[in-house]
Amino acid sequence: MSFCANKHEKRLYGEGVIQNFVLIIGAMKSGTTTLYDYLAQHPQIAVGSEKEPSFFAFEERWALGFDWYESKFSYDPNRHLYALDGSTDYTKHPFCEKVVERLKASAPRRFKLIYIMRHPLRRIESHARHAETFKREIGRCLSPREAHGLDAGISPVSMAISRYAYQIDKYLEYYDKGDLLLLTLEQLAREPGAVLAKVCKFLELDAASVGETLLKSNVAERKASSHSLSRSLYAHWQTLKGITPLRRLVKSVVPRSLRARVYSEVKTMAGPQGRFVLNEREADAVTAILIPDLIRLRDRYGIDAEKEWGIALPTNADLA
Repeated sequence: MSFCANKHEKRLYGEGVIQNFVLIIGAMKSGTTTLYDYLAQHPQIAVGSEKEPSFFAFEERWALGFDWYESKFSYDPNRHLYALDGSTDYTKHPFCEKVVERLKASAPRRFKLIYIMRHPLRRIESHARHAETFKREIGRCLSPREAHGLDAGISPVSMAISRYAYQIDKYLEYYDKGDLLLLTLEQLAREPGAVLAKVCKFLELDAASVGETLLKSNVAERKASSHSLSRSLYAHWQTLKGITPLRRLVKSVVPRSLRARVYSEVKTMAGPQGRFVLNEREADAVTAILIPDLIRLRDRYGIDAEKEWGIALPTNADLA
């Protein structure tokens, strides 16, 4: 799988000084950005020039080398203990296959991994909306699918990402040795302070250094408000385009490139057109497919889908 990297991107060389990394490995559309923003506030964590460098996920990026990767982080060895990477491509197996292999090849560097999950049906719905908006599901490559709304079906990528136990299995050795922390978005929304304290304990950092100014509920409210406003702006934009004299005036005074950019940005902000909520039949069918994975998630990894997300799972007696 290709990252579709810029062919003109150059290698940067320098002395490798970063020994410890925190990787928020996914799941996509499960609160990774919220968690990343929380941790980015910590004075002992260095952030990068991009949240998702996806260095370990794609051959094109891996080939650039660790000097290039480390150059992405504003890392000061005198005050930072970790560099923070929030690439959700790290849990998109089998579409991104060699992540763990590349982590192993990166010794003596050390990695602490955080995997945050979400109600799988809500994640699938959010994934569909995101993919329809940006036309991407993996890395920066354009998706080959013509449509990503749920009327076009659930993509294989989206289903794979929602098999949480399957994705964790690839990192089993990290989990067993205590270098993989499992969280849910719902936990983060309910008890952000407690979850952040848990994360800081996992990383052996001072929890008092992380503020609680980015509560998920507030983030969601801002996004909902912005989404509503953007849809309104897009509708007005479309109306104004239909007024011929006004359209001619705009064309005469606004450069074409600027008009195209503004239109594209407003359209993107307004959100995609389509259906992004599973109907009851679809929800039941997807849940049935995910049940074996959710049972393993409960029995092997301690994340109980029934308690956490209200998804009824069969008991051992039912399975006998």
